[in-house]
This record gives sequence, C-alpha cells and structure tokens, in this order.
Amino acid sequence: MKKFRIVTSSSVLDAIKIGSAQLGVSEDQVKYHVITNIKSIFGKRKVTVLLSIKDEKALFRKNNVSIKKTGYKKLLFRASFPKEIYEGKVWIKGGRVFSRNGKDHFPSLYPCEGVEIHINGQVKTDQTIITEIDKVELRTTQKEIKTQYSLEPSPDRMEVLLKIQPGYIISQKVCDSSPMRSLQIKVREEKKFLPIEIDKIHNELTRSYSATVLLDNLYMACSSEEENIFVIARGTPAIPGKNGTFIPNNKIKYESVQENGATNKVGIKSYPIVQEGDIIGHIEQPHSGQVGYDVFGNTIHIEEDYHPIDVRTGNGVLYLKNQNLIVAKKSGRVSIVSVGNSLMFEIIPVHNLHKNINKETGSVSLDGDVIITGDVEDGVTVEASGNVFVAGSVYNSTIRANGDVTIKGNANNSKLFSGWDSKKSDEVISIGKETHDLLFNLISAINQLTSNPAFSKSDLAKKGFQPLIKLLVGMKFTELPSLIQKLKKVDIKPTGWNDLIKTLDLIFLKNNPSVKSISHLKRIAANIDNKIILLEIETAKETCITVKNAFYSEISSNGSTIIMEKALLSKIRSEKSIKVRVAKNSEIRAGEKITVYEADKNTILTVQEEKGSIESEILWPNIIIKFGEIAKKISSPKKRAIFRLKDNGLIIEKSIAS
Repeated sequence: MKKFRIVTSSSVLDAIKIGSAQLGVSEDQVKYHVITNIKSIFGKRKVTVLLSIKDEKALFRKNNVSIKKTGYKKLLFRASFPKEIYEGKVWIKGGRVFSRNGKDHFPSLYPCEGVEIHINGQVKTDQTIITEIDKVELRTTQKEIKTQYSLEPSPDRMEVLLKIQPGYIISQKVCDSSPMRSLQIKVREEKKFLPIEIDKIHNELTRSYSATVLLDNLYMACSSEEENIFVIARGTPAIPGKNGTFIPNNKIKYESVQENGATNKVGIKSYPIVQEGDIIGHIEQPHSGQVGYDVFGNTIHIEEDYHPIDVRTGNGVLYLKNQNLIVAKKSGRVSIVSVGNSLMFEIIPVHNLHKNINKETGSVSLDGDVIITGDVEDGVTVEASGNVFVAGSVYNSTIRANGDVTIKGNANNSKLFSGWDSKKSDEVISIGKETHDLLFNLISAINQLTSNPAFSKSDLAKKGFQPLIKLLVGMKFTELPSLIQKLKKVDIKPTGWNDLIKTLDLIFLKNNPSVKSISHLKRIAANIDNKIILLEIETAKETCITVKNAFYSEISSNGSTIIMEKALLSKIRSEKSIKVRVAKNSEIRAGEKITVYEADKNTILTVQEEKGSIESEILWPNIIIKFGEIAKKISSPKKRAIFRLKDNGLIIEKSIAS
C-alpha cells in the first residue's frame, strides 16, 4: 500500500480529509505539503496537496532504507515528497541546493543579486543547468556600514550632545523553495546593528568635558537603531537668589453671602474670612543663589539681587518674627497689599446685617465690609470703608463704599458710589502726613529731654509719659490736637482709621495715661505711616459697581460698572468701562469703553478718551454717540457696530464680525 497521496481539491482541509481516508489513517496521523494553491479568474480555488503518514521511520524500515548511512534529517525532508515529485527538479532547503535528474531533462537554476552560485568550484553568473552529481554552493554577500558619532557642546555650553548614526550589516538570506524545473533564487535582506562601544564614548566624554554624565541617556543612545541626537551630559546651572515670599494659608475659609438662611446660587460673593488666632500665612525668607558651571568647567556667575520682604501689619494683624508667621488678632476679611518689597497686612471687619435697612434701623456707616441680606429702603444711607454687598434691592437710598458695590437686585431711584473721592482722600492723606511728622518730632523732643542729666527720671517713672506729652503739646506741638479733630470730622474714613483716631484722641485730646514708653509712640507713628500708604493705594485702586437693573438712578464708579439687564432714565458714570445690556433714555459716560447690547431713543453714549470705543449689537435712531465734545447722532438703526474717533476728529463706524 502506498504511503503517499497527491490530492487536488477546493481547500486544504478538504484535501487532508480525502487524503487521510485514502491512506487509511485519521487526519491527525498525516502530514501535508501544499504543492499549488491557485485561484482562477472565475474565483474558484484549486489546491494540490501532498500527504504522507507521520511515522517516517516505520516507512524507512519497511523499504529497507539505512537511516544511519543516509542521515535521518535528509531523509526526513526527502520523504516529504514521492519520487515522481523530485524527478527533473531542483529545490532549496536551509540554504542548500538539492536536485534530481529527470528521465529526459535536467533542472536549471537562475541566480539573483546578492548571491553567487558556485558549481563544482566555478562561479556561475547566468542560468545554469545542474545535475544531481554537481556540488552546488550558494554564497551570499553582505554590506557593512560603520558607526559614526560626534560629541558637541550645546549653544549655551550647558549640555554635551551625542550625534550618533548606528552602524549595521546588511546580509542576504536565501529563501527555501519547493521542487521546481526552473528555479529562480530569491533572497531576503537581514539587517543587524553593530554594537556601540559605550566605554569608548564615555572615556572621550570625560576626557574632553567637565560635566555630569547622564548614564541612562548614554545607554539609550548606544542602544538606538536610528540616527539621533542625545543629551548625555550637563553642566551645573546657576541658581539665582530668591526674594522673600509670602506663602498664604490655603486653609483660609471663603464664606458666602446668604439670604433667608440659604445660600444663593446666583450673585454670590465670597470673602476670605479669618477668625481670631488664625494663621494667615508665613514669610519665606530670602536666600542667596549658587554659581554654576558649564560643560567645560567654567564658572557661571549670578547677580546677588534678592530682597527680604518688609512686613507691615495694620489693624488686626500680628507678625511673629521668630516663627515668620502672620496671625489674625481678630475676625474679618484679609487684605494684603504689595508695594515694592513691602507687604501690608490688615484685617477688614465684616459686618453681616441679616435684615432690611430702613427708617427703623436708621442709616449705616461702618468701618470695613458691609453685607446686607435684605433690602435697603426708605431714603437711608449705607456707607462703608470696604465693600458693600446687598442681596436684595435698593429703593430711594444711597450706597457709598470705598471698595466695590454689588447689588443683586435693582437700584430704584437711588445713588450708588464706589471708590474714594479724590478730594476727601487727599484731605485725609495731607492731615495724616502732618500728624505723623508732628508725632515724629514729639518723639525726638521726648528723647532729648529724657537723655538730659538734669531730667528727673524718677518723676517719669512715677507719673508716666502723659504729663510730659501734655506739656510738650501745649508748649511746642499745639497743632497736633487740631489735626486730630480734623481727622475725626472726615465723614467716611479709610478702613482701620477709626481705631487709630480713637487712640490719638485718648492720648492728645483726653490726656489718657495710656502711653507707657517711647516705643508705644513709635508704633503709633509707624501705624499712621502704614495707613497713609494703604490709603494712597486704595485711592488708586479701581472699584466696580454691579447691579441687576438701574431705574431712575445715579451710579458713579472710579473703575467699572456692570448693569446686568436694563438702565432706564439713569445716569451712569465710570472712569474706566461700562457694560449694560439695554439702555433707554439714559446718559452713559465712561472713560475708556462702553459696551451695550441695545440702546434706545434719547440715550447718550459718551467716551472721554479719544482712543476709546463704543460697541453695540443694536442701536436705534436718535441716539447720540460722543467722544469728548465731538458728537454724532444715529439716524438709522445700526446692528453689530463699533465706533471710534479718528485722528482727523471724525467718528467712524465699523461692523463687528459675526
């Protein structure tokens, strides 16, 4: 019984099933070799498969073939094909050429690029006829590209760059083939990268440069199979000196304004609130820098330009120098003002008024922020040295704040003012400076008297400083009491000045023996100086007024104003910008810019700055556009327009792109 079958079918699986049945064994007891696998132009597939029984050794024993003499591996390959498959064919297995003579022809072999055919010691370059007695050897060629690299400093001389092009060997591998009468040799390329000598590069690096070697980067570069540039060493960068800084306490709570016991989702304003004893933050002291070195070991110098923070504490703040901590001495909103290298800390009192403000409660004038969870009505006045927030509306009343004003509801027939009145602030600053100078001179006079040997220090110890202060004020510093009286008469004082004025009043007007030392007077003088600086900053600070609707009202801000919805028969003035959704029969005057969605008849839009602008979505006829004293009346409806003043004094109009 034959142990081989050649089966032609539509698939390999079908051929295995048919062939195993013909051989009388199960499908898992046969091995197969696909001879042809052809798909016709009509889409039908024709597969020719050679099948044999897996137990080749039993087959060899049955046919009296000597395994030892022939070699099992060679027989194993040849046993895969019946004798008629080999006749007149040549094939390649594992880079070796095998052939069998045919009855009436010999097989031929075609060379390819990269492979030399040696037959019986002679090189063949063309088609070659071979016989089974020929000694055929295939010799492949290979191409070697050597590794190239260079070490260069970066432009700033702070890094060493390794530019590397890995070397490799390209060799040809002869492909195996099935028995064929004419065989074209085929090869595939194999690329093998050459190892890069890490030690050689490392030695060259350390010999030429004085830099920190980045070993991981060096190993990565030497393992790369692509041309690339790697940073393999760095110099030591210079570290500049660091100024002192303030690090705020991130645990400071932000409390929200509430109305009727529930937090509102719209119009909420949050304030950084501290309680007595809370740590506001800490001061990080400055430190000097460190020189650096480039990759050649040259020194990189730094400018020793670092400064400590000059900490100034105002009302309600304590500075613990030994621990570098800023601590709140009372509850309120934290105010931090930066001037050059100075930081000024102050606690702004926060007054929560959970009620309506009207004739029954009376007008309100408070030092700090004022939060009103109800309405303001009945012609009262609310004044604050800080911010004012009203959760309801304002009716027939006046709101005046040195800080921001926020009205969640409407302003009806009311007046809203934010920011410092420059005349009043100049008056307070002038009086404060005179008071500071006189107090400083008073301290100098006390120092001169107490340093005189004739001065009785025993009397000073018994009676304290107050009699001496009263004597000097009455004889030489007579203007000091009148200046304090002027400060008392200022109708709305800066935050923290009330406590300061009370202290001055006790010492210089009521002669209260509260001064225990010269240091006490020096602290008061320093407090006045801090308050003056803060006031100068507060005066220059831009404030904002925000209100939902303004009806028959007057609004004035030294910064910006935002009318969320409508302004009707109102006068609105801001030194910077104004935003309003709808303006009707109103006068809108801004320093730099006006943005209005819709403006109706009899509305005047004025910008003081010549380089300012007026932007609108809809402008109706009979609206007046003004830049300073130059005016233009709108005669027809305008949509999405922006107005500016040209150098020649004409107002130009330009469409806003959608």
